[in-house]
Amino acid sequence: MTDDLPKRYTWLELVEMSLTMTEDFVRARHEAENHLAERYHESFEKALAEVRRRMDEAGISYATGLSWRQENCCLKEQIDEADRRMYQEKRKFYRARKSQ
Repeated sequence: MTDDLPKRYTWLELVEMSLTMTEDFVRARHEAENHLAERYHESFEKALAEVRRRMDEAGISYATGLSWRQENCCLKEQIDEADRRMYQEKRKFYRARKSQ
């Protein structure tokens, strides 16, 4: 007969269950945010590839530098990284042009 009664929890058990549920929620939210960020990154890369393809077809010279982060970072560092990548692309372009 006692099996039909609702289980009574101690205060500590309730706190532990609440913390576990909160940790599970935070973990699930973090995983969802990462998945969404990856999808945005993939979409952006595809769009950039399409722009590059069209510019190539039109004979337009360009240099791009991309820096992508899923986590918080220093904006200046990210801009500097994108800038470095753009200049690397420019150097590659001019080297290839010289060798022609």
